[in-house]
Amino acid sequence: MVAKALIYVENVQMTKLLAPLVLILLVLSPLSAHARDFENVVIDPGHGGYDYGLLVDGKREKDIALNIAKKLRQFLNEQGKMAYLTRSVDRHLSFDDRRELSDKHTPEVLVSIHLSDTDSAVVYVTWYKNLEADLSLDEYYSLDSRQRRYLYESRILAGSVGDSLGSEFGMNVLYGELPLPLLSTAGEPAILVELPSKGINYDDDTMQRFAYSIGIGLILYGQQ
Repeated sequence: MVAKALIYVENVQMTKLLAPLVLILLVLSPLSAHARDFENVVIDPGHGGYDYGLLVDGKREKDIALNIAKKLRQFLNEQGKMAYLTRSVDRHLSFDDRRELSDKHTPEVLVSIHLSDTDSAVVYVTWYKNLEADLSLDEYYSLDSRQRRYLYESRILAGSVGDSLGSEFGMNVLYGELPLPLLSTAGEPAILVELPSKGINYDDDTMQRFAYSIGIGLILYGQQ
């Protein structure tokens, strides 16, 4: 579980229009059919070590998140993707550890997995206080501003994963913004997924379904 955040429901709008010539070139390009296709994914299981997270029917959030992350990695590997975990065992990682472990794989997508203290799933992107503010070059290229260049894509990624979760489980999916360092410093589309802790029995089959539905959301994002 992460700190409470602003929940938003909004349509993602295009902020620019491509010039006609560029648009024609994109349509004719063999890559245009899957412009968001990706190969490398980093999966970040939340908590770990002495940080248990939530307790759900005697099961610890850190263990549930790791179990789902491993199943998601296997699913993505089966789809031909290279998927990496920030942790594959029960150990505590600082933010700096997670950022370093993620960056060394140069991911094209980052997904962090947690549980929410509700019966809903919540998919977060990062939040900036003054998103449209003019920044100096130093500010624009600072680590804390890395995600500004990917926020539009992150929102599309969030929508794709949220739609897949809602379709698989018939559950309510909320979307939020949260100034988490792991998201705001990501140099790729990045989301944090909180899965519901209430009304869910986290047996092996259920965790497999959550991994599958997140994975389908990622694959569908890559096909847009």
